[in-house]
Amino acid sequence: MSATVFGIATGDTQLEGWLLAARYTARVAAVFFLLVFVVGPIWRGFKAGWIAPFMRNRRYWGLGFALAHIIHLGALTTFFIVSPEDPSLITILGGGLAYVLIVALAATSNNWSQRTLGQWWHRLHMVGMVYIWIIFAQSYAGRLEDPERIWTGIVGSSLFAAAMLLRIGVRLTARMRSQR
Repeated sequence: MSATVFGIATGDTQLEGWLLAARYTARVAAVFFLLVFVVGPIWRGFKAGWIAPFMRNRRYWGLGFALAHIIHLGALTTFFIVSPEDPSLITILGGGLAYVLIVALAATSNNWSQRTLGQWWHRLHMVGMVYIWIIFAQSYAGRLEDPERIWTGIVGSSLFAAAMLLRIGVRLTARMRSQR
């Protein structure tokens, strides 16, 4: 919520304020998402003691991500309401599916859903997280073409690429260990 207020307060115009609010809320959500995305693989791959508190509270970090991203949706929607600009159809469809998945992940982030859905719970959460990763990665990669936002693109793209490489690396290492 404070990212929204900060964005609105620092914009020179109402339009710029809502644009900044949408950007800042997306960045807050990205941090929460990356934490949830990498904490499991770090725990499984390295059993690092410092990660245990994050692993224990992973569900709540995920729910925090969902809340932050819903707030982002509100800021982005408000930006498009006050802007002469319209979102593209691909943005509406691709982003819309991401929000459907975010709501589904949040709604099933409880013990009852995990027990009831069994393997389907794991599949839903894996597909949802990978799809959301794709949306974030594509979004940050798109900033690499904009000279004014290239550093955001470099940092964001690097973080999301490193997160996926970590997940893949831990999975490959586990497979190699099991084949010995």
